[in-house]
Amino acid sequence: MIARRSVEHVETGELVMKRIFVAGPWEHRQKARELMRKIERTFADVEVTHDWTREDDEDAVVAASLDLVGVQRADELVILWPPTGGHGLFVEMGVAIERGMRVHLVPLEDSADAVPFRTIYQELPGVYAYPNVEVM
Repeated sequence: MIARRSVEHVETGELVMKRIFVAGPWEHRQKARELMRKIERTFADVEVTHDWTREDDEDAVVAASLDLVGVQRADELVILWPPTGGHGLFVEMGVAIERGMRVHLVPLEDSADAVPFRTIYQELPGVYAYPNVEVM
C-alpha cells in the first residue's frame, strides 16, 4: 500500500511529501491519468513526479528522458500492469528496483490474479501485486 503519510527527509529530518511515478502502456494513458488524479485526491501528501500522459509521442528521446527523471525523482512506483504490451514500463520498473524503491503492480482490469502475467521480478522484496486499484 502506498504510504499515507509524509516521509522524513534523511538529512534535515523534516517531513516531506511522498513522491510517486505512475507507469503504464501508452495506449492506456487515460487510465493512468485517472489513477494519478485519484492518488492525488486520496493522499494529500503524495506528489506525482511526472504526468507522461500529457506528452505527445512524436519526440521519443524527450519523452523517455522525462519519464526516467520522473521515476528517479519518485519514492515509489505504481505500474498499471497490462496483459500485453507496455514495454517501456519494464525499463521504469528496472530503474525503480535498482534504486530500492517500492513497486506496486496493479492490473489494468480487475483480475482474480494480482497481475495478468508473471515475471521473476515480482518475487523481489519491495515489489507488491494487487488484484485491483481499490486494495492498493
